[in-house]
Amino acid sequence: MDIIPAFIPAESGDLFSVCYKPTTVVGYVLCVPPFAEEMNKSRHIITMQARALAEAGWQVLVFDFHGCGDSQGLLEEASLPLWRSNLLAAFNYLTQGQTQLPVMLWGLRLGVPIAVDWMRHHAECPVTRLLAWQPVTNGKQFMQQFLRLRLAASMVRSDTQRQTVQQLKDIIASEGTLEVAGYNLSATLLNDLEGLDLSTLIPCTETTVGWVDVVRDEQADAAPATRKVVDIWRKQAIDIDLQTIVCEPFWATQELVDVPEMIALSLQWLSRVKEQAVV
Repeated sequence: MDIIPAFIPAESGDLFSVCYKPTTVVGYVLCVPPFAEEMNKSRHIITMQARALAEAGWQVLVFDFHGCGDSQGLLEEASLPLWRSNLLAAFNYLTQGQTQLPVMLWGLRLGVPIAVDWMRHHAECPVTRLLAWQPVTNGKQFMQQFLRLRLAASMVRSDTQRQTVQQLKDIIASEGTLEVAGYNLSATLLNDLEGLDLSTLIPCTETTVGWVDVVRDEQADAAPATRKVVDIWRKQAIDIDLQTIVCEPFWATQELVDVPEMIALSLQWLSRVKEQAVV
């Protein structure tokens, strides 16, 4: 396996990436990263999964969106259309036009609805598989939780007047940006991400989906929001395999944790899908 860091040329500025290239390639995997601090918490797990996929013959590309990680640009410049163009640049860089091999998008958290949104806008790019790790099903709810980080920080300061989420949104709308947990969030990006909703964003019927939800114990079922989306997708003839797994929510833990169970489960699903395709 070769591990190749590189900057991908893009119209908005170069995108930092790492490619995990096996000796013999059986397919391509493009990782669609989570948002903000969740990516920092998840980066080591993503690296472990990318290595495991490459050892199984998949060429994997992990990259940072414009304004994130080591990519060029500022987060306040970002928008969903810009990130779509980033994904297209990463897709073309990964596949180099060799799309006769299967292509899979692998999204984590907010990366899942971003991936599905991109697939709907770029149906000409042949993606046959989607690996969805703990998807954010509703962008509006997710961004409200993100804004609450700002509220939580202000509560520990006695000299700061308490605010509501709506007041923070009003500030962003009037001033254009707002710093939240060290990230400068723009009104444009906030509105774009709030519009992502997996109950209305549905993959193409040719896409096979592996959905993994983290639960607290073996008796626990997937979250109601997950069940709602899965039912909607299945009614639209989407081939979706919903799995639950007991492990730490690594994207949100205080300390970095490993989740080998999640990696093993993902490889097992991909192996089953490959066998079904051969049959």
